[in-house]
Amino acid sequence: MKQIADIATNEVKEKKKAGIKYCENATQYNLENNKKEWKYIIIPASEIKFSRNIKEYETLFLAKF
Repeated sequence: MKQIADIATNEVKEKKKAGIKYCENATQYNLENNKKEWKYIIIPASEIKFSRNIKEYETLFLAKF
């Protein structure tokens, strides 16, 4: 499955690091202001389904990639 293989590229790994850092900073600010936490999730395009909600994506992919 090429799309999942693309997730392992250095470019995607660097974007992931930046995305995680952004989410950490946004979460810190939001929690200080009584708002919700942010999470960074990589979802392969082939796995996007209209019938899924964000909790399902979180369960399936939050720590996978």
